[in-house]
Amino acid sequence: MRDSDASQSKTAEPRCLLHLALTFVIVGAAALVFELAKDFIYLQATPWGSRLITICFTSITVTIAAALICRRYRQLLRQSHEEVAERQRAEEALATERNRLRAAIDAVPDQIYAKDSQGHFLLVNDSLARALGATRPEEVLGRTDRDFFPADLASQYAADEQRVLKLGEPLINKEEPALDLTTAASTWHLTTKVPLRNQEGAMVGTVGVSRDISARKQDEEALRLHTRQLEAVRAVNQEITRELDLVALLDLILQSTVELVGASGGTILFWDEARQVLVPQVHSTLFDPLDWQNIPVGRGVVGLVAATRTGLIVNDYHSWVGAISTALTRSGVMASMAEPLLCRDKLVGVINLVHTEDRATFTEQDGNTLRLLAAQAAIAIENARLFAVTERAAREARSLYEVAQSLTTSLDSME
Repeated sequence: MRDSDASQSKTAEPRCLLHLALTFVIVGAAALVFELAKDFIYLQATPWGSRLITICFTSITVTIAAALICRRYRQLLRQSHEEVAERQRAEEALATERNRLRAAIDAVPDQIYAKDSQGHFLLVNDSLARALGATRPEEVLGRTDRDFFPADLASQYAADEQRVLKLGEPLINKEEPALDLTTAASTWHLTTKVPLRNQEGAMVGTVGVSRDISARKQDEEALRLHTRQLEAVRAVNQEITRELDLVALLDLILQSTVELVGASGGTILFWDEARQVLVPQVHSTLFDPLDWQNIPVGRGVVGLVAATRTGLIVNDYHSWVGAISTALTRSGVMASMAEPLLCRDKLVGVINLVHTEDRATFTEQDGNTLRLLAAQAAIAIENARLFAVTERAAREARSLYEVAQSLTTSLDSME
């Protein structure tokens, strides 16, 4: 707008000077004509007539000059009013456009900013101002990333911007670490930076847009973890389905599950339908031998899981109302997770994992992993039990057969 006003002023000034020059040329020409003709006029007139003619001609000349000047003044005044009105309309349009642009960038949840070549903020939207702990965008202007972020992050941001300025090429969709200044939590941003150019095309800074992708990164990491756990579950399932010795199978199930979930230890208990209790079968070394006791249905985490046939996670075991005192005092359990071992809707037992480290917790993903393992483990346990029964029956049959053979041989000898 300022350049337009200057251009209009530079154009109007020569035109004004030209009109004034033409006015004086006309007046001068009239005076010259009068000067050339006055001798002839004065010869034909009396002295008083000559004076009167001079006065009249001078008056006419002055009147014409004044009329021309007034006319030009009115033209210039009208033109000035039009230029002022046009300037006001342009300024109003520019203000409207600026307000629309400001409203647009402030409505975007992404962080939008512009910086000079030294990294000083020239513009920030509301999203970035809030992220930097400011109440208004104006509080951020003139400052740099070093005023807000740790030195390593600020240096990385500055290096990216200097690279954009040096090469003149945009930086598109770079995933970079960031920091939530309100919670001090590490986050991730997807950032694009492009050169900021002046009217001559020279690079004078950078313009950037950053989007918080922390949730997406967490989902990606959770997906990778889930994939690894599924692969591990598949491998464990292949191992336990091949094992038919019940004791070895239980040790394999417990050891594999503890390692897969990253627990401190655990135990496997079988359900005794007749007595309505859970009977421990195998456990980690962290459990005190005094805790090796039957657990009635509804007591503790494993008893509650047996009663409800549903998995349970208790991450604040020390303050849980159903905590077993001996598990707290002797085993130091801080978090507990259990899953029922179900085979064809029949309760086979319960598998229980624990954390003894302070602040260690089980996640929902851990619960899903244990649930997958528990389903396969229950089938493997039932198969091992069936195999044991079959083996025992076969041994008994062989013993009976051998006894029968011995009796037959003895009878034959007596005959």
